[in-house]
Amino acid sequence: METDESSIQRRRRHSVRLQRLTGARGLTLVELMLALAITTVIGISLAGILYSASYGVSSQTGVRSACVVGDGLARRLSAAVSSSQMVLAQGNGYLVLWLADPAGRSSPHLSCLCRVAWNSDTRELHCYKAPAGLSGASDTQYSLTGTDFNAVTQALEGTRDFPGQLWSNAVGGFSTSLDSVNPLQANLLSYSITVVQDDVSGTVVGSVALRCD
Repeated sequence: METDESSIQRRRRHSVRLQRLTGARGLTLVELMLALAITTVIGISLAGILYSASYGVSSQTGVRSACVVGDGLARRLSAAVSSSQMVLAQGNGYLVLWLADPAGRSSPHLSCLCRVAWNSDTRELHCYKAPAGLSGASDTQYSLTGTDFNAVTQALEGTRDFPGQLWSNAVGGFSTSLDSVNPLQANLLSYSITVVQDDVSGTVVGSVALRCD
């Protein structure tokens, strides 16, 4: 009888140990799953933070780069305008200037013309001027009041007597405005140049006075 009771007690103690062991194993598995879930959430959050920081730095770098290019273009345009004695034509994406004439002639000649033109499709901004060695026979004289200087210089773009220099191929916008309805009477030119690089843009605006003799 005692043997049977002892056997029953041993079975009960064994059953209790099994239950405790099973419970402990189950609790460990739950804890492991929770730990993995928390680690995953933390990893995703850190990845998002790192991506945002990386994108922010890349975006700021792109903006600075675009502005540097824009400042360079602004200096080139300002130098051309400030050395000009008159604006001959101005419109959407183009500007025609009468540069200072060392000979002091009273009417514009091809050797003293400058055309700044922007192509919105290619994003190219060119400056067209006659070469330094332009012959006298090719140095055409134009009437100041009876000439369409936009049409004339546009037809001459890229020719031997009026070659172009590429200023930039990343210009997403180029516009100018004058302080006078009549370009020939303008004294101040305002401009806006937008540079686009790696889907990031930067805009430079400013004003420059024409040469006063």
